[in-house]
Amino acid sequence: MEKSDADKRCEPIATQISAGGDEEKRNWQQRLSLLRGSVPELLERLAAELPRVETPWEQIFRSVVQTAFQEATQKNYSRPSRRWLALEKDYRAQTGIDLPFSPDAIKKRGTRLAVALDTSGSIDGELLGRFLAEIAAMCHFNQRNLVLLIGDAAVHQIIEIDWCDASEELSRIKYTGGGGTDFRPIIAAAAEFSPDALVYLTDLYGETGDEPDFPVIWATHGIAGKAPWGEQIKLK
Repeated sequence: MEKSDADKRCEPIATQISAGGDEEKRNWQQRLSLLRGSVPELLERLAAELPRVETPWEQIFRSVVQTAFQEATQKNYSRPSRRWLALEKDYRAQTGIDLPFSPDAIKKRGTRLAVALDTSGSIDGELLGRFLAEIAAMCHFNQRNLVLLIGDAAVHQIIEIDWCDASEELSRIKYTGGGGTDFRPIIAAAAEFSPDALVYLTDLYGETGDEPDFPVIWATHGIAGKAPWGEQIKLK
């Protein structure tokens, strides 16, 4: 029984090629070759048509760091304020009663920022460069020195970076790593400095352990894991 044109069209390509002989085979090979050549161009065209995303992740990231270092006022009840000392004698002489005690107020602003840099095998050169640029930007944005902890599954280096020369200092460091990832040793090392906050630049593929008693900001870029605790910021 002769097949209809619709049936022929439904046959697999390989069957149609075999049935058509050498000439048909050559025709299909040419078509497939043209198709292979057009796929990259098609993808490039589609990519060019996608809308550009301009979310200011860097600004969001830095604002979170700034919030961790916001100024706070602490009362020191063991010392009177300067204003109270200046007014207390005159107030007693004029009214015969003591001026209500006013404690000294100390404005405290965080002074210790710890930054952890993941140098495990999943961090390539391009991503490492992106992280280093962000560290330099953090230094200049906050205008404060920071403690830089470098490592993968172990701590390899701990360096204090001067914010005034951050870019130059970061370019001189020899970054070692390339192994697996375990965030716990670096977080434990950071705790020794009693930081006001820890910023961890990583792809977040590793063991995080328990949350420490200081804020941790996970800064990731591209494909990354999900933080079980702390603040996670995705860099642009």
